[in-house]
Amino acid sequence: MSKDFLISKWSKDHLEEQGLSNLTHEELSKHRLGLRFAYILCGSLVAIGLTMKSQPLLLIANGVALLGMLPPYHPFDYLFNYGIRFLVGRPKLPPRANQGRFACAMATVMLLAINYFLYQGYITAYYITGIALLASAIQVGFFDFCVPSKIYNVLLKQRSKQVTAGDSTPAMKG
Repeated sequence: MSKDFLISKWSKDHLEEQGLSNLTHEELSKHRLGLRFAYILCGSLVAIGLTMKSQPLLLIANGVALLGMLPPYHPFDYLFNYGIRFLVGRPKLPPRANQGRFACAMATVMLLAINYFLYQGYITAYYITGIALLASAIQVGFFDFCVPSKIYNVLLKQRSKQVTAGDSTPAMKG
């Protein structure tokens, strides 16, 4: 596409929270569709699995989330990079940051719980956990707002502050 529109400051800020702070505003704008692709596809797979109460579909979604924890790309990023992007005229996606892999780790745990709840017949817990996971996928897939990235960043900053505080204390002489 010859005419790209720039993403909003909201989206730019939230994409940077997802570990994409090394990309310019223009680059983020060009990658926007691709960055959302995996979340929308995963969310759709989960939505269909939840609606149909399909353990096989939910287990496939669980496997995709598990593979999404591995660097450098989410499984659906490969689909985008080696197929879809040529159809829509977009550049190759950058590797996923730690925040994205952490989001996949959280989704993996939630999908394990969802599968367990379905297997055990705990339907209320199944739907509550499923809706929470879908809400997260919708937030990041359509609004670039990623709760797991926020959690990751808070945890990392806390750890960084603790290490810095520990390093700044004077060494004991012996």
